[in-house]
Amino acid sequence: HGYVVLARDAHRAGADLVAGARRVAYRQLGQAARGESEQSDANTDAAVLALYHSSAVRRTVEDLLGGATARVGSAQIAARWPGEHCAGRGAFEVPPWFDSHYHIDGLATPDGSSRVPPGEMHAFDALVGVALDDSGSEPFHGNLMAWPGSHHRLAHMCATTELASHLRDCGIEALPRPHELPGQASHPAMQVTMRAGDVVILNYLTCHSVAPHTGDTPRLMAYFRVTANTSSGVHAATPEVSLRAGSPWARWPGLREELQVADAEEASLAEAQEATARSELAAA
Repeated sequence: HGYVVLARDAHRAGADLVAGARRVAYRQLGQAARGESEQSDANTDAAVLALYHSSAVRRTVEDLLGGATARVGSAQIAARWPGEHCAGRGAFEVPPWFDSHYHIDGLATPDGSSRVPPGEMHAFDALVGVALDDSGSEPFHGNLMAWPGSHHRLAHMCATTELASHLRDCGIEALPRPHELPGQASHPAMQVTMRAGDVVILNYLTCHSVAPHTGDTPRLMAYFRVTANTSSGVHAATPEVSLRAGSPWARWPGLREELQVADAEEASLAEAQEATARSELAAA
């Protein structure tokens, strides 16, 4: 799919860490609403960063990326409000076009909201999100939406066309829409449902967006953008260069190793089951 949700206690962020980050997030949102400060996408508060560094989240991500990562020194607090992306002014209805647009991070935008200059691509490896409340436990509550398989399709296009160069030069405007990405029409957007403390990890190339919020309480998420440590020698290229490799998992050696082990175990199990069936047939 290009993403995974970690909901087991061994991988989640603890309740105390989540509560501390949520309290800071609401304080900062209140200050911004009163004009006392500006809301920033680069949140460096210690309580927010603890969600990543003081929980099992960091260890899990590093295991998947094959070792230590570049320093994660900031987070984005994403607040989604009731009525956001809904149809009509003051309405709480889901518009029919809600899943017609998506994006990947690190690209220039026409309004400059991404703060990425045209001609640059700020790619990374893993987008890591931690739910700060239960609002997104049901669909259409401002959930993260992800397009399954879009990471493979984009990687293929980057390897076989000039898409990577166009994304760098033209930004988000060069990203193929869902109906333009070959094969994506048969794999529609999935809404990611999460409770407080749950963790979602996305491949950088997994296209994503936000669902309309028809609920009655805000939805809060903390996002961390993680880059594998190229200097470790495990990763041969920067994220930008690896886009042209044709494999979205080129910089995830830990994940590839786990998949190889799983494939070997599955093959061994199938072989054992086949041997048992032959023995039973011979004894019949």
